[in-house]
Amino acid sequence: QLVYKPGKELFIADTLSRAPSPLLFCDDVTQDCEEQVHAVLNLVIPEDSTRVKFAAATAADPTLLLIKEILIRGWPEHKAQCPVAAKPFWSVRHHLAEVDGLLLNGSRLVVPASLRQEVLAGIHDGHF
Repeated sequence: QLVYKPGKELFIADTLSRAPSPLLFCDDVTQDCEEQVHAVLNLVIPEDSTRVKFAAATAADPTLLLIKEILIRGWPEHKAQCPVAAKPFWSVRHHLAEVDGLLLNGSRLVVPASLRQEVLAGIHDGHF
């Protein structure tokens, strides 16, 4: 026979819910996550010189600097409150991350405006 008991009368469950285990949020999990992020970054840009070039271009791009700032302080609740330059990124805002000076959209690199023509030319070179 089942009998309803309010949560406050379930003493063990109530106590455990108020004292979460610190082991769930240990440094090993954080380190594993960081290792995975850097593994993705190494796949996206394998050469250090290219990574430095993209990081410098990202740091010089006003739109990407704005996005990095928004990532730090948080996105506004509504798109209407978003700065005009950041609106194109609104639909992917939950996938954006900054790693080692680079802006990532999931596992893809956000290419700074100053390097877009060069990247497009490199992509098209592969078709010949």
